[in-house]
Amino acid sequence: MAKRISELPLATLANESDIDAVVQSGITRKRTLTQLRAAIVGGWQGFIGTFLDASSADDARAAIGAIGSADNITGSAGKLTTARNIAATGDVAWNVNFDGSGNATAAATVGRKVSPAYIEGLQMSWVSANALTVQTGSAYIDSLATVLAVPAAIAKTGLVLAAATKYHVYLFSNAGTPDIEIVTTAPSAKVYGNARTKTGDASRRYIGSIFTGAANTILRFKQSGNKILYGGDFTAAPFSVLSNGVATASTNVSLAGCVPETAPIAQLFLWSNTANAVGLYVNDADTGAVSTTNSQVSLALGQMLCCELAISYGAQLLSYAYSATPGANGAYIRVQGYTFER
Repeated sequence: MAKRISELPLATLANESDIDAVVQSGITRKRTLTQLRAAIVGGWQGFIGTFLDASSADDARAAIGAIGSADNITGSAGKLTTARNIAATGDVAWNVNFDGSGNATAAATVGRKVSPAYIEGLQMSWVSANALTVQTGSAYIDSLATVLAVPAAIAKTGLVLAAATKYHVYLFSNAGTPDIEIVTTAPSAKVYGNARTKTGDASRRYIGSIFTGAANTILRFKQSGNKILYGGDFTAAPFSVLSNGVATASTNVSLAGCVPETAPIAQLFLWSNTANAVGLYVNDADTGAVSTTNSQVSLALGQMLCCELAISYGAQLLSYAYSATPGANGAYIRVQGYTFER
């Protein structure tokens, strides 16, 4: 008894000469596999043609078996009955709900993987005796565990500061808005690399330090990178740190009146104004007693020198000594600026 084509798997129809098909009641006809394939392709092309030629959405659905009634499709806009959330995680965090009814957009957050020591820009600018501005930039804030961006300069005017005092400038997030505070609280020890916070407060990132003079005014300065250069009368306090020094034994000189504890290097003016032809020797106080064989620089009678020298880190000290009694007059040391870490 011949089988219908529908009862034979196509994989078994290898012999094209032996295919029986009952296509009408009681009439059996021979069809080859090639003819069968042609009939299937023709039928499918006809179906697609009917669908594409449909004059309405209802006609199209009818042509493809009312596909529009599927559970996850509703309405003519093709909207999902249950909206789906699409998300990305990792270095970029993003998610959006999508139901197919229209375009969907959402902001992405880029997780900045930077060192906790990161800082860029945020240069301090002396504006006037009672005004300071921190320029644009960004820095990692320890308590936030992320970078705080400063898109606009932060200006502080009308400052009322104590006389002859050292202040420290810190960046922080003020309810989401970048801000600075100027206080006498010292910076912490380094928390990562050269980065420091305010002592006891990880929400404040150290930006730099400023000093006031005897008249409650900010000492004039310019910052370039991590270098500060002063402008003013270097023959007066707090810049004149040694005047007519005549010590022949190693003697410490403090720079703390105009150099912060975050500075390992000072920009100095040195002058040996002696009556006798003796040598002046100057060194970092951390290296032990200064001598003719332990010094960073040496000056002869009447010699002047502008230079950068390492200073006692944290204590802001230099050491000096003459090789012999200098006679009338002596050594002068004046601070012109410093290089600091932050």
